[in-house]
Amino acid sequence: MKILIPTDFSEFSLKAIEFGIEIAKKTNGSIYIFTSIHVPGSSIAMMNEMMDVLEKETQNDLNNLLDEVKSEVSGEVDINGNFSVGDPVMAINEFSGKIGADLIVMGTKGASGLKKALIGSNASGVIKNTKIPVLLIPEDSNYLSFNEILYASDLKNMDSEIDEILSLFKLWTPSITVLHIFNEQLPDSMIEDGSTGVDLIRRHHYDKLKFKSVKGKDPLNDIENYIIDNPTDLIILFSEKRSLLQSIFDSSLSKKMAFHAKTPMLVIPKK
Repeated sequence: MKILIPTDFSEFSLKAIEFGIEIAKKTNGSIYIFTSIHVPGSSIAMMNEMMDVLEKETQNDLNNLLDEVKSEVSGEVDINGNFSVGDPVMAINEFSGKIGADLIVMGTKGASGLKKALIGSNASGVIKNTKIPVLLIPEDSNYLSFNEILYASDLKNMDSEIDEILSLFKLWTPSITVLHIFNEQLPDSMIEDGSTGVDLIRRHHYDKLKFKSVKGKDPLNDIENYIIDNPTDLIILFSEKRSLLQSIFDSSLSKKMAFHAKTPMLVIPKK
């Protein structure tokens, strides 16, 4: 597995490196630490004057970070580093394609909710444009393992998405709760959570699957309430143009999204 970790050398971006290293250890993967130089709104003359200095400073910062990370992993993980000049989102996605990354791990800052975690950083742009999973790591997260996974499902392509989750996390053998938030009547076949869970186990040959349906009108808050009462190591969402995730990016959605500040979230593009 090739794991791309964008960094701006801030504390919360370093948190993503911690998670990335643990994932690489588990999967025998390689780490690619990446940063970009972007000087918005500057004149060409000013950029030319600044660029040599910025490139030297960035290379120095990156080398120091790589030395620190390599000393911590003691050869257990292959660590690489690179930087480029340009818009951070474009640079991240271009470099991701260049190396054939399987996963992007990004740190997010702040405890004021999922909306800030996504929109208040480059993460939203990366998620909107990438074709690979993006793992968002809140700054207050601490890696233990991915033993308890919450998969928020709209029931569309549920079986294929469960298969993808199992493929990604088979080495962790996690318990996976399929959580569906609904505001209308569920189909009769989905009303009984227990029987649906049994069906999932039978179809996927995995006995640590369960299904939970919750009636509500605000999926993000409903997910938050669920994980308060049910400790969760990772939230998984599958994104598409008109999905729950896309509604988060809608500027008309002004309601505060008070999401759990310590729970990492994996966003996987719908196929």
